Amino acid sequence: MRITSTLNAKALSNVEGNITSKFGKNIQFIQAYYGGGFTFGVNSYANVGGKITTSYAGGVSIGTNYVAAGYARNPDTTANVIGGLDYTINGDFSCGSYYGAGYLYNSANSADIGTKDNSVLVKTIFKGDGTNTMRTSNSSIWQYNGGYAQFGGGTVNVYGDLSLTFDGTIPQQTLIVGGYGNKTTNADITGNIEFTMQNLDDPMSSSIYCGGYAANGGTANITGNITTQYNNSTINGAVYGGGRNADATAGTNADITGNMKMIFTNTVLSSAYGGSMGADGNNA
Repeated sequence: MRITSTLNAKALSNVEGNITSKFGKNIQFIQAYYGGGFTFGVNSYANVGGKITTSYAGGVSIGTNYVAAGYARNPDTTANVIGGLDYTINGDFSCGSYYGAGYLYNSANSADIGTKDNSVLVKTIFKGDGTNTMRTSNSSIWQYNGGYAQFGGGTVNVYGDLSLTFDGTIPQQTLIVGGYGNKTTNADITGNIEFTMQNLDDPMSSSIYCGGYAANGGTANITGNITTQYNNSTINGAVYGGGRNADATAGTNADITGNMKMIFTNTVLSSAYGGSMGADGNNA
């Protein structure tokens, strides 16, 4: 499902106001879901001037991509969301690939949320019964909650705070709470991150990075604080209070400017690291 228009070369199709969607139980998308604009032709724009608010009553299945905000592909394209995101997803959730903010590919300009002069909130809540799951169809694909940028120097920044909650819903793959910046792109968050995981009746077996993931000269910086809370849960994977700096390429940064706080209550952990992970000669 594409909420706004699909655009080809030299097209303009913006939504000036808000987008509000309410879905009942047992919703299936045969192909993809894009919560904001979708554009893949050069010099095309599919921006949302307001806020995206979406709720699912219970049970969601998506065949391929789930992108909560805008999707921008190819040079000189934008699919920004100016007013923030507010998602509530009840019950089981599955998709091919999960991207909880904007998605940028092949030298597109931007799929940002908010602006430098307008800080917003990106909030997502998964609500389950303790055994419900959130999974991608390919077990090797991680789940990316912030902006996701492939290559080409563009931005999928979040200008403001990001909040993610799993309350009784269990992620089945490695989770990146912040952004993913690759090959000189920027997936930064210019605010705070709040992450909560609670009330899991079954264990989570994968790892959690509460910051961003940067590789090959990309950035996934956090300019605010990261606060994480784990309650009434078992996590068999590794828990990192920060993000991951994947390699030693110049410009690769997943830095955190503020403080990191981790709070655990009635929780069983395999391993926990208060900071970030640095790999292949790079700092974290």
